[in-house]
Amino acid sequence: MGDMRGRDVPPEEEQPQEERSYSVGSKPLGENVVVLKQVGKAYSLPKREERVTALRDITMHPDSEIQPIRRGEFVMLRGPSGGGKTTLLNIVGCIDQCTSGTVELFGQVIDGKATDQ
Repeated sequence: MGDMRGRDVPPEEEQPQEERSYSVGSKPLGENVVVLKQVGKAYSLPKREERVTALRDITMHPDSEIQPIRRGEFVMLRGPSGGGKTTLLNIVGCIDQCTSGTVELFGQVIDGKATDQ
């Protein structure tokens, strides 16, 4: 199979797998800043038995399809109204806590026991 210039290119399944290396322009990205592992958030509402799930199984981890946020990276969060964007930002910004999963900022797990550093 050839490319646009007529060079032979092996099919994708035959191309060598390279280790993931990320950069912005020519500058490589730094360490992981935000790592999320199966983060969820559910709310109890007054006078209602069922809980409202705002986030379910959000994962941004080096071994997952969606990579963590790294130093030097700009990230955009988008989605429909009521989709959990603000809830996720509140959790990452330490304004709120997740009800399941773990949040790591700069390698430190953020939970009720974390100190303000």
